Amino acid sequence: MSSAGLSPTSPTPRRRTAVGGRRHGAGCPAPWSSTPTRVSTGNADDAARPRWAPSSWTRKRSTPPRPSWPRWPGRAPRRCPRRRPRRAARTSHDGAQRATTGQRGGTPVNTSPQLVQRTEVPAVPPLLGPGAVLGRLRGHERGPVHIIDPFKVPQAEAVEKAKILDDLGCPALILASTDYESFESRMDPYVAAIKEVSSLPVLLHFPPRKGLGFPLARGADAVILPALLGSRDDYYVWKSYLETLINLPGRIDREDWPELLLTVALTFGEDHKTGDLLGTVPVATTIPDQIDRYIAVTRSFGFHMVYLYSRYAQVPVDVVSHFRRQLHPDQILFVSGNVRRREHVTAYLEAGADYVGFAGALEHVDWRSTLAEITADRP
Repeated sequence: MSSAGLSPTSPTPRRRTAVGGRRHGAGCPAPWSSTPTRVSTGNADDAARPRWAPSSWTRKRSTPPRPSWPRWPGRAPRRCPRRRPRRAARTSHDGAQRATTGQRGGTPVNTSPQLVQRTEVPAVPPLLGPGAVLGRLRGHERGPVHIIDPFKVPQAEAVEKAKILDDLGCPALILASTDYESFESRMDPYVAAIKEVSSLPVLLHFPPRKGLGFPLARGADAVILPALLGSRDDYYVWKSYLETLINLPGRIDREDWPELLLTVALTFGEDHKTGDLLGTVPVATTIPDQIDRYIAVTRSFGFHMVYLYSRYAQVPVDVVSHFRRQLHPDQILFVSGNVRRREHVTAYLEAGADYVGFAGALEHVDWRSTLAEITADRP
């Protein structure tokens, strides 16, 4: 070819090469070029297909095409290494079977996980079912029940009262107090002395303490476990009960395990002492919805008993009637607080209470005459 028609500055024509050729002519980038170049074969999908993809590959129209990286002559495009999935650490415990593994993508997969108990927990007694004390309370004639504060009343006086109450045919005797110290050293001989002279079931009703649960005494027949639904502290609502169950096997011998009475406890009227200690808020008797919610919880969870209490006032009679109408017939309704005369007992019994507790009425010298008046038959 003659070069006469070419000027010194005119570009040298490049030879055409086939698609995929190794020479860097038209359509192929030079080895030193960093500008990506795509060669079209006339196919509409070819423009959206990477150079290393097969001709059968097509991309969805909804996604933008991938960038075309420069292809070096004679060198295959570099792919990112595939990351291997991490193997799950195998753990084994004594006495536990190894979990069955399956294959998914070449990696063992735990297909049947198993829960393994790592700490040995002592067996919890089956105390949720009805026992002898609960059966006695459900079947006994309704009436008054005396409550003794063992940290106020001397032991000899409590023993004498227990004798008289047993002769009167009372359903049970309750030992209760808000404040207590050195519980076991005080209560164990106290309960034993009462059980020697009386056949009445002895029930304990004391607030729990965090880290231990409800206090227990050897020889007691049952423990009232109050769920304070009106408390701001959930420990006194339900956590204290679970803590008592967990610690029970290590605190007392199996033959001395008491019966547990699940109880909803509600306070009425101003009670700063109980509020400061247990975080309770008195029930608002002017809000029927609040009382209905408490009744619904009592029925739904199957509590054995409802304990209505007022420290400085009295539980309204209409509230007692409202509870009795909506509670299950087997759920015991117990009312206590400032009951000092027979008229108080009669009013609560007529309103539907099963048992009426009285305590302070006998904390004086002439308690025998007061006891005879309160426990007398109704006219």
